[in-house]
Amino acid sequence: MPYAYVTQNGYIRLIAPKLDPFTRVQSGERLAKYDPPNIDTSLYTATPVQPVVTDDVEFMVTPVPNFIEVIQKKRTQQVQQHLDRKAQEKGYDSILSAVSYGVDTNSPFYQEALVFAAWRSSVWSSCFNILNDVLANNLDIPSESELISMLPTLEEFYA
Repeated sequence: MPYAYVTQNGYIRLIAPKLDPFTRVQSGERLAKYDPPNIDTSLYTATPVQPVVTDDVEFMVTPVPNFIEVIQKKRTQQVQQHLDRKAQEKGYDSILSAVSYGVDTNSPFYQEALVFAAWRSSVWSSCFNILNDVLANNLDIPSESELISMLPTLEEFYA
């Protein structure tokens, strides 16, 4: 466990990944546990709260300045991966290859391609409606699993 060498005034002088017999605690200093929260560092920063007043360093977690853009990009990639995964479950390389059969009316995959195309459009339409609700503060930012569960399922389009 990492430790912080904390001065008399409560400020961190040094952070050590483990206790080191060669690093001395200076007069008036004390050791505090330095255990930052496990966060997605592309979305949040964890800053030690100073002065340190307990034996554990506390952290203030704040969103990165471009949080909305970063989370939007992450969720967009996750939705795209979801679409591709569902197409792969049906034997296609990706959602793009599944939909591509929709231009060939003689293909045995034509009808299925139309299903995938309709589903993909519905998913992205729902996704952007959810984004608009988040931006309007009508909805908290959903986790990846929450977002996927809010989207139309492929099975709904096979009816």
